[in-house]
Amino acid sequence: MPRRRLPLRAYMLVSLAGILAFVLGAGLLVRRALPPEPSGGGRILAMTAVSAVAVGWLLWVAITCFRRMDEFRQAAAKFAWYWGGSVGVGLSTILYAFIGIGGLHWLDPADFHLGRDLFEAYVLGYMTAVLPILAGFLGARIWWRITKR
Repeated sequence: MPRRRLPLRAYMLVSLAGILAFVLGAGLLVRRALPPEPSGGGRILAMTAVSAVAVGWLLWVAITCFRRMDEFRQAAAKFAWYWGGSVGVGLSTILYAFIGIGGLHWLDPADFHLGRDLFEAYVLGYMTAVLPILAGFLGARIWWRITKR
C-alpha cells in the first residue's frame, strides 16, 4: 500500500469515529440533560448545536483529506462530486414530481394518503436538501471567481 494513502484512510476512520461520538455521545447527553418539553426549545437548540459541531468536524476532515490527495485523486473527487451530485439531484426531481403529484397514492391508495399538509412537508423536506446544494454551488463559484482573478 502506498505510504500516501494510509494517512488518508486514517483520517476517514477518524472522521467516522468523530461523527459517531458527536451523534451518539452528544445526542445521548442532550436527551438525558434536557427532557422533552412541549415546545422543545432547549432541546432543539442543543441538538442543532451538536449538528453544527458535527458538520464543522466533517468539513475539517474533508478539507484535510482533500489536501492530502494527489492531483489525480483530487480531480477524480471533484469530477465525481460535480457530475455525480448533479445527475443525482437531477434524477431526484423525477421522483419528487412523481411523489408530489400523488404517484405513491396512485400506486397504493391504502397506504399513501397525500393531503395538503403532507405535501407541504414533503416540499419543505426536499427543498431543505436541494436549495443548500444550489447555494453552496453558487457560493463556491463566486469564491472561485473572486480569488482566481
